[in-house]
Amino acid sequence: MISDMRGEMCRWSWTVAVVAVPVFVCGLTTTPAPGPVPDEAPARVAVASPSPTSVVLSAPRPVAAAATRDHAAQPVAELRVPEPPRITHPNADFLGSTIARHEQFALRPGVSATTTPPGTRGIDVSHWQGRINWRSVAARGIRFAYIKATEATSFTDPSFRRNYRRSAVAGLVRGAYHFAVPHASSGAAQANYLVNHGGGWSADGQTLPPALDIEYNPYGKNICYGLTRRATVAWVSGFARTVHRRTSRWPVIYTTANWWASCTGDSAVAGKRSPLWIASWNNRRRPTRLPHGWRTYTFWQYANHGDVPGDQDVFRGSYVELRSFATGGQRTPPKQPPVPIDIPDVPVPTAVVSILPGSTTVR
Repeated sequence: MISDMRGEMCRWSWTVAVVAVPVFVCGLTTTPAPGPVPDEAPARVAVASPSPTSVVLSAPRPVAAAATRDHAAQPVAELRVPEPPRITHPNADFLGSTIARHEQFALRPGVSATTTPPGTRGIDVSHWQGRINWRSVAARGIRFAYIKATEATSFTDPSFRRNYRRSAVAGLVRGAYHFAVPHASSGAAQANYLVNHGGGWSADGQTLPPALDIEYNPYGKNICYGLTRRATVAWVSGFARTVHRRTSRWPVIYTTANWWASCTGDSAVAGKRSPLWIASWNNRRRPTRLPHGWRTYTFWQYANHGDVPGDQDVFRGSYVELRSFATGGQRTPPKQPPVPIDIPDVPVPTAVVSILPGSTTVR
């Protein structure tokens, strides 16, 4: 309540803090007539203070009034948008790179498993492994590989194309994976970046569906990237839907049971469509625990060290079933693994040989 005092340039106002306290505020101009606070200037609020001098603060303009103003006239705080995190070390991010700092497994990093789980052996790699002799890898019984392609929307692995091409030449079934940074951009944006940079799919029998690596945040203390559980589930769903729309395949999801419980609240949404790639370095013949929503796993990263480069994985099934999974069930896979061969850089000329019936003449 404001009352004018003629002959003096002062006014009384009531301010409520914990109790109503009258505060006497003096200005340098004549007190305006009672009425609503004009839109052009912020309201002035008198705050009760135990000292003789009162403190006057500027309150934000009402939202309804601000909505009618041009952006340039609004307070800066109303227009400030959080900057996306800087991707400072994508070369150090790969499948399982953050797990050892947050989870205690029987196998520590750099220790080989003494128990190989049943299934078809594979590996996952990035440029972290350097140049890989893929013929040697295939000769050791490795039948598939997942290769890092992208991270966020600004990084492509410099070794991806070479590894992707040469692993296929060696006879491996291979696929591309994306290292997720959910607080940097949307799931849809990162899915498009993956597909646009080598993470597509075709039913050629040698291409696995794209994979999403979502694990502990390497760019901050908050393991869930500062997202709520609902926001994390929405991010993963946006990524999955975009990959499916672009490739017709649902992406494989790589994660741990602990991270999934902490950051999604054990959501069961992803398990309805996406195959699971579980990380569990327990030196046993089955994973310790699966994330909620999945009754079984499709891939299992059982160690991060072994007799071949990269992390050690298995596909839950035979080689025939692996090829069937790769094709999406659209073709009949071969019964035996292909023999690793080298494709020469220069095409080798070929000749057509035929033998006429009743003759020994060769043309």
